[in-house]
Amino acid sequence: MSWPRLAWRLQRFEIASLALAALAWIVTAGVITWRLYGYVELYPDCFGLTTRSAPYCEEASLQFAPWDQTGEALLWFVLAIPIVFGVVLGSSIVAREIEEGTVQLAWAYSRSRTGWLGRRLLPVALALLVLLTAVAVAAEVLTVARLGGENPGFQRFDQRGVLVVLRGLVAFAVGLLLGTWLGRTLPTVLAATAISAILVFGLVFGLDAWRRSEAVIVEMNSAAADEILPLAMILDPVAVLADGTVITDRSADLPPGEAFDALTVLPGSAYWAWIAREAAALLLMVAGILAATTVAVRHRRPM
Repeated sequence: MSWPRLAWRLQRFEIASLALAALAWIVTAGVITWRLYGYVELYPDCFGLTTRSAPYCEEASLQFAPWDQTGEALLWFVLAIPIVFGVVLGSSIVAREIEEGTVQLAWAYSRSRTGWLGRRLLPVALALLVLLTAVAVAAEVLTVARLGGENPGFQRFDQRGVLVVLRGLVAFAVGLLLGTWLGRTLPTVLAATAISAILVFGLVFGLDAWRRSEAVIVEMNSAAADEILPLAMILDPVAVLADGTVITDRSADLPPGEAFDALTVLPGSAYWAWIAREAAALLLMVAGILAATTVAVRHRRPM
């Protein structure tokens, strides 16, 4: 039996279940996207980041809103999907073999444990990539539809696109490593879910501090605001005093006539640079965890 067929046979239940879940999400997203674009075509002046106030837009917005809100709720699931998919597929690759006592025979007949590990994980990792790529693309299309077909910039950037796929790979690698250490599937799933969430969202908070160090200030009533804000990542409200002093503490007492009427933002022009930075960090995590897994497999006792 070829090793891709063996990998499918051993994990067909998990792969098939996750494929059905992904398909259900994608079909739902597709229906919502279709309905949203239907309203955009009927009322082209009423939707998007820059719209005109046609007389019929209020009624159009009332029809558009329920589908838009459902799409927004659906996108929140994309924060959990890569972690769940990655952990479920990664946790059982080594842990189940150890738990069922089959790993001793598998390692005895393999030229190297590293080669065995590669043959076992690659087909499953490929299945994960296909599933998450499909979800990520559907989420991207849905996000654009919610904005009337316009460029979303930083809006929902962590719930669509390449970051969805890479977060799933991090969770997959964590499940693989913990499965090798623990040798039991259920404890591995529980521990890997918690650790993957900490790694993924810990990176988000770490990058957030970096983003603030490179943010620019945009006054909300300025001519630049209409051009910059629709595509920007909005961070914090600030007050820019007449003498140029920037106040970030919302509880501060401002001089008369001053207000928190400015924002610190990352402009949309920085979108791909920040996506690349987060993607690189996630890839480094994956590489490091897989390297640790290789070492753990080499030194792991079969039982």
